[in-house]
Formats: sequence, C-alpha cells, structure tokens
Amino acid sequence: MPRRPNLSNILLKSTTLALCLITACQPVFTLPPPSSNTTKTPSSSTASSKTTAEPAKTPVKTPTRPGHLLVDAAKLKGTVIQLWHPFGGTKEPIIDEMVVRFNQENEWGIHVESRGLGSSGMLFSQMQNALVKNELPNVLAAPIQQLQIWQEDKNIVIPLDDYFNDPEWGLSPTEAADIPRSFLQQDQINDHLLALPAQRTTQIILYNQTWAEELGFRTLPVSPQDFGKQACAAVKANLTDDIKENDGTGGWIINTDAESLLAWMVGFGLESPAEFGAKGYTFNNQQFRDGFEFFKELYDEGCIWSPRNPTPYDYFASRNTLFYSGTLEDSISQADTMRRFDNSDTWTILPYPGNGQKPTVLINGPSYAILVDSPEKQIASWLLIRWLVSPENQVALTESSGAWPASVTALESLTAYRQKHPQWANSLPWIPIAQPIPRSSSWVIVRNIFSDAAWQLFQTNTTPESTPAILRELDQTVQEVLKKSK
Repeated sequence: MPRRPNLSNILLKSTTLALCLITACQPVFTLPPPSSNTTKTPSSSTASSKTTAEPAKTPVKTPTRPGHLLVDAAKLKGTVIQLWHPFGGTKEPIIDEMVVRFNQENEWGIHVESRGLGSSGMLFSQMQNALVKNELPNVLAAPIQQLQIWQEDKNIVIPLDDYFNDPEWGLSPTEAADIPRSFLQQDQINDHLLALPAQRTTQIILYNQTWAEELGFRTLPVSPQDFGKQACAAVKANLTDDIKENDGTGGWIINTDAESLLAWMVGFGLESPAEFGAKGYTFNNQQFRDGFEFFKELYDEGCIWSPRNPTPYDYFASRNTLFYSGTLEDSISQADTMRRFDNSDTWTILPYPGNGQKPTVLINGPSYAILVDSPEKQIASWLLIRWLVSPENQVALTESSGAWPASVTALESLTAYRQKHPQWANSLPWIPIAQPIPRSSSWVIVRNIFSDAAWQLFQTNTTPESTPAILRELDQTVQEVLKKSK
C-alpha cells in the first residue's frame, strides 16, 4: 500500500517548531494612540460608589497618568467584586478553583465572588436583567460582540488600554508579548483594547485520512472542490458496499452554523471576515453566490447529508462521514469516541480552504472585560483579570476544555497534553494566521439569520435557480431586523 502522507510533516515537522513559529510572530503589544474615532471611555464619575484617589507610590513615567489608576494599594483591602462567566461543565470548577486561590493568595486583600452561567447565551440574558435592576458584576467573560452591545448601548465597558500599559498595574513587556497578537486583535475595537482574551477556539474540519486513502486520495484536500470530490467518493463507497444501513451517508454532514459557513465562504473569495458587516452586510454578491451554489450542487448530488443525531462523533468513527465541520474542542471528544469504537483509522484536523494559498483560521471565544465602577473596584477587577490570564491558569483552563490558551508560555507548558492529543497539537501552527470572526455587535443577530438562510438552501424543494433569491431575501431581512433593533 502506498505510504500514507504524514500530516505532521506537511503542516509542521515538530511541536517545537510550532512553538517557535508562534513566538517568532509575537511582537510586544503596545496599543496605538487613540484616534478621533475611538470607543468612548466610561468615566468613574458614573460609578455607583466614589473614592478620592491618592497618587500611587510607584513613580510614574508619564505626567498625565489617568486618575482612575491613581489608587493606593492599601485601599484595595476588603474590596469585593463579582465575576460572571459563561463556563459550564468541566470548566466551571476550574474557574471556581482559580477564584478561591486568588482570594487566598492576592496581596491586596481583594475578595472575588464568582458566578458561572453555563453559556454565553445565558450570560447575555442575565446581563440584560441586571441592566434593568442596575445590579451589575465587575468582571465579565463574554464574546466581544456582546461586550460591544453593552458598550454601545450603555457605555459601561472600560477599555483596558490604560490598565494594560500602566507601569505599576499593567503587564510587563514579556507578559504582554506572551499573549498571541492574533488573539488580542479580536478584542481591539476602534484602536482600543476592550477586553483581554480568556481563551480561543477555531473552526476546523475533522478528516479521516485512512479512509480517504482507501478511496484513492493521497493528498489532503486544499480547496472546496477537493472536499467536494472526496465527499462524493465517500457517498458512492457507502452506497456500493454490503451495508444497507449506511446508504446515503459518507459525505460532509450538513452544518449551517454561521461561523462554519463563513469559514467556507472565505474559500470562495470573502476577504477580511473580521470586518464583515462593519459597514453593513451584503450577502448577495459573487462570493456568497458561488459558495451557496457549490453546496446546493453537492446536496442535489447526494454528496452531503443531514443526520438524525446532531452529534457527529459516532458517525465519523463508524465511517458514515469522511469529514465534518466542528470546533477545536471537538477534536478532544472525537479522540475519545475513536477509542470507544476501537477505530484505528488515522484522522486529523484541517483548517478551512482559504482564498489563495493561505488557509482560513477563524477564531472566537470569551474575553475578560471590566464594567464601570469606582477606581478601586476597577483596579481590583483588572488585577483579577491579570491573574486569570497567567500561564498557570491558562494551562488549567485548556486541559479542561480543549480550547487554545491565550498564552504562549502556557502552550509550551502543555507538553503532555500535546502528546496525548496529537490532532489538537496540529492546530498550533495556525495561531499566527488566525483571524477573528466578525467583531461587530450586530453579528449576534445576523449570524442567526445567515444560518436560517443556509438551512433553506438544503431543502429538497429549493432549486438551484433560487439561490440568488435566497441571498436577496437574506440581505433584505438583515437590513429590516437591524433597523428594528436600533
């Protein structure tokens, strides 16, 4: 049998080289000076409690150090702040443990009360209720799109520029450079750093390399057309074998998740996904028409299919799908499923095909933000965030979730984790080229409308000729809904 291509050699010859690639691409992060079109900074005068700040004892390097940083460390003793986060499952006790250690070990006598909401959706709902009651937490872990909603509507999110760069309270150049720049870019809005990354995940394609070789494909798919050919070949193989129950399976499992679809659209020419929608959304263009028509053709040919079980792990392990779309965390669950099925197939994860030679790596994830309050509580909130993003805590969070840590040092410390999860480790070279999903606050609404339009595409009564009409209706619906939401 021909020698199987080694993905590790194709993407990266060693994990050490991966880490070198990552660190080499990380300049010290210094925020640019504010422009005339910047996010409005909430004033501490709007906080629920006020304290006359005294100058910090540490000499400052600039004569115009912001007043909300001129806090005597001694006045932080006894300060109580609240952290709300979306982490549930195995991640929630990890966050709880971090908070307990912070309360025990922090030198300032700060006490943190932690509340896990289980998901970003639940956190958003609780925050909307809290705004009505004016009972807000001090620190939030939330997607940047949600943070922008609260900033634009209520002006309650504190940009972190001053804290990040402050000579007393801020990060050292080494600590700042430890955060991958591609991760920081997700939270940089209008020349301000609105939050600090908690962790990041990315859209991936899980791919059965052994089965693909048996189907006659010796190279990895690198374009949408490559994926299409392999999907159709897998469907044909399942139709012609002796197993009746797998007829109609084999190809890509239909996934109308907005971020997955957006990653596919980059392969059809969509540029700068992070800025998509910043000046209004236009789906009815050549890029989206090409993408929608491509998937409609595959659907009509029977090369992609809708499963009964929304969880794809068993389908992949039983060769009912050659590849499927997921997130980085799915690679951990898939490895567990392959062991449960006693499946020895070689499988891997791939980035999405990009526009040209560069693959598409779209990232998203929660970030830590500070809500407006007294200078003391804002400093206490920043000190908690600084603790949470430390490499030690980032390692613990990654080991419980499978998402990327927001720390190069943490990546270097995850030697055993990388060895245990080689598919996950294959993703590390992608970090320097990662791009955020759309950062606009409106994406919270638009992503669902986009997903619904794609669902309509994969219906038996939808004809190929109706694709332009679906996109026109998508544009119209987006404009109408966004207009009503203002």
